[in-house]
Amino acid sequence: MNKDLFASHLRRRGPNFMDRLGELMKHTTHLAYIIDVYYTTEECSRLKKLIEYSPKIQDLAIWHYEALWKVHEAVIKLSGLKRLSASFYAMSKEKILLPTYLGLTHLEIIEDIEPSLISYFQNLTHLCLSIPCNRWRETCDQATDKEKGCRSLRVLVLFWEGFGDVMSHIYPDQRCVVLLDQMKHEVNWMEGAEGNIDFWEFAERIVIAREKKYLLPYEGGFEGVPIDEQSFLIEDDLTEEGQLWWIQRKANPDVPYVPNAPIKYIEGETLSEDETSSEE
Repeated sequence: MNKDLFASHLRRRGPNFMDRLGELMKHTTHLAYIIDVYYTTEECSRLKKLIEYSPKIQDLAIWHYEALWKVHEAVIKLSGLKRLSASFYAMSKEKILLPTYLGLTHLEIIEDIEPSLISYFQNLTHLCLSIPCNRWRETCDQATDKEKGCRSLRVLVLFWEGFGDVMSHIYPDQRCVVLLDQMKHEVNWMEGAEGNIDFWEFAERIVIAREKKYLLPYEGGFEGVPIDEQSFLIEDDLTEEGQLWWIQRKANPDVPYVPNAPIKYIEGETLSEDETSSEE
């Protein structure tokens, strides 16, 4: 089993499961942790161990609004962390502005953030917000401010859940792409981890296509509806030149290429020692 990428979906575990993961995860660069409903002390301890087992993590997704602040001390030791999808819920300004977070290039904020803090993230090239968050427009204003904003920002993604007046959710910046939040985030994240087109790469392609005039009229314009990544077809939505560019562009160029790196799922019953050995 190739150990460069390791995704664990933890549901039911054997008694020594976490200890057995230590050796497997020391080379892990991508980790997504999913908590369905309640974030228990057991979940917190488990996630903290996973992060401590994986000092080489570059891309971390923690899909629960209460989780990050409880494992913060483990996360800030990840010197190579570049991509984060998480919530800053209950975290102080001092914690949010530590070097590990300020060194991020890709940040998906679940829930909300104090808008003024986003301007400190000077290494951000990609920022994602969910439109239902209370102050998304203020955060966008801070991020895109010409003098005090995120100077490296190339892509601003807004996820829209399909409620309310769409016109009130359009943000007038060429770097902004509004996507319908209909995707399966777990599957999309896995696509990116494998070096394929995830929502980050898709949104960046839309931004570049705008700049190069590859988008056919109406699609992706400020007056248009949010883009549905799943139904976007290059033959319908791009010029011929744009279609050729889209096909030739390397998928997710920001993700280091890892040859022969299948994703290892652990879901349901834990693999036995024999099963694990046979797969390696």
